[in-house]
Amino acid sequence: MLKRFKSAVKAWYRGEFVTYPAYDDGSIVVMGGHHKRHWTAKLARAIIDFLSKEWKWVIGTIIAVCGLILAYFKLK
Repeated sequence: MLKRFKSAVKAWYRGEFVTYPAYDDGSIVVMGGHHKRHWTAKLARAIIDFLSKEWKWVIGTIIAVCGLILAYFKLK
């Protein structure tokens, strides 16, 4: 059951591979394609990409917000 769930999440995250259309005259062969992803997979990729690039700012912001919350409850 866990393997099936993992494979479903991987397939969702990776998306469907769509090949480029072939030309009718056959003179040019274009190989390759692109991944067609669900909008939620695009959003998840954007969030993960942001966190992997800007982790130092995210951690600092979380620590600062936690400190402000603790100070608020301490002074209350």
